Amino acid sequence: MNPEERLKNISQSDIRKAFDKTCEDIGLTETKLELVTEDRYPEVLEILRDCFINDEPLEKSLQLQWSSEMAGVWLNALQHNMSILLVNNENNEIIGVRVIRVTRKTDQFEKDKCKDEQVLKLLNFFDYTTDTFDFFRKYNVSEIFEFFGLGVVSKYRRRGYGTLLMEAGVKLINNLEIKPCFIRGSASSNFAKTIFEKCEFETVADFPYCDYNVEDCIVFDDTGEHKSMTVYSKCLE
Repeated sequence: MNPEERLKNISQSDIRKAFDKTCEDIGLTETKLELVTEDRYPEVLEILRDCFINDEPLEKSLQLQWSSEMAGVWLNALQHNMSILLVNNENNEIIGVRVIRVTRKTDQFEKDKCKDEQVLKLLNFFDYTTDTFDFFRKYNVSEIFEFFGLGVVSKYRRRGYGTLLMEAGVKLINNLEIKPCFIRGSASSNFAKTIFEKCEFETVADFPYCDYNVEDCIVFDDTGEHKSMTVYSKCLE
């Protein structure tokens, strides 16, 4: 079976086997990794809401509010059943989440169903970045693994947990033994960029917020110290 056909048909048992190997590789003691399962969705969505609505520069610039449409975007990614939680062993609190999905060249956000204008602005920007820099064409593939989002609960930040979740995500995909394969990630904040670069992702594109205009208006006009979205790539061979 060709590698791209396998991306379409990864079984839950394949993911579980790769996840168990990842846990062995990392060997945590005070924390533990879990695969995101359906019963955890409400907690995970709450963490993603808090992390992205309150802290991410694009969402803050748009003054975006959490809505069923925003939750739906994240839920769609979680349903790929590849996302990872980091959990505190002492109190079973979720520390953070690494959202992982398989993305196909033909995948599109369902923008025609979107009624929330601010969510639509965000999705339009994501489409602009993917259309402007064709990741699939660059690497001559039709499917990739995508690091769709990374969130760490505020009380647990600045302890290296974001980097740990990033490394665990890479190990999980590596342990699926589907090679060669590509991981795409994007970072809208300087903090996320630092983590991608620490984990040796390659910078492949950069989109300054001041250059993104719709009807002669800058869409993201208040992003503070965060000036661009950077697209990253990692090839596993």
